[in-house]
Amino acid sequence: MSQIQPFVHLRVASGWSMKYGASPVDELVAAAATMGQPALAVTDRDTVAGAVKFALACQHHGVSPILGVDLALESLPLAHPAPPASVRTPVRGGAFIDQRQPRVGFLVRGAHGWAQVCHLTTAAHRHRDHPLLCRDDIAHILSANPSVVVLLGPDSSVGRAVLQRRPEQARHEIAWWRSIVGAQSLRIEVVSHLANEHDPRGAPRSTALAARMLELAVEQRITPVLTNAVRHCRPEQGRVVDVLDATRRLVALDERHLDRPNANGYLAATEHMVQIAHHIAGRASVGSTSAVAERLLAVTRELA
Repeated sequence: MSQIQPFVHLRVASGWSMKYGASPVDELVAAAATMGQPALAVTDRDTVAGAVKFALACQHHGVSPILGVDLALESLPLAHPAPPASVRTPVRGGAFIDQRQPRVGFLVRGAHGWAQVCHLTTAAHRHRDHPLLCRDDIAHILSANPSVVVLLGPDSSVGRAVLQRRPEQARHEIAWWRSIVGAQSLRIEVVSHLANEHDPRGAPRSTALAARMLELAVEQRITPVLTNAVRHCRPEQGRVVDVLDATRRLVALDERHLDRPNANGYLAATEHMVQIAHHIAGRASVGSTSAVAERLLAVTRELA
């Protein structure tokens, strides 16, 4: 049996993700180093403000930094929109801070990629109240010479279309991204927190959705990667995430308003992520479970 290669987390929100990430970059980097993980990506929401401290922490702990960002994106219109869902209102007449727009991750490739990520982040903040990236800005910044890797995960328009069983919409989204950055700069991000697929809160982090995302990646010939959509360093910090979600949305801290289905969105050890890869591969109809899981882990490491 071949030796297990260390996992690399490619989608991590730190405490610089205001009212979203629960752990400081120092803690995350130290944990990755302790687990023998050679590299770590930080993709904070709507900001690259923590990049310098992250890079310095990585230098101190001997971990290779992967810079990135997580940005909200305007949606392409649905061909057949679903009926509107009931809308929760903030307490005491407040206004929502989190508009629940689809989100996309960008990972830096070299100095030019860092410049592009900074330009994308600046463009998103033209909407000062609610940072939002327009597709025209993406095309303008990336179409000539993309030096970033685009992560399309369960919270992206692609992931939401797959969750809603709208395969044509998912393909339409992928076609748009392919036209801008090319297939070589696209990755389908598969995530499983082993959540209940029949629970509306758990479905986006379920193995069932991850398997369908993997099947879509194979169908579209887009390389998949495995992430854990990290929001906290240790499982017991999950309750901090609940407080952050309630604060961001200006709603009461109540079971009805929780985002996380469980505490599995943490900086997990390699062994845990290997198990997750096998769970997903076992549900996806794309080949042998062991071969698919090993390939998924391998292409994830290659991106680092």
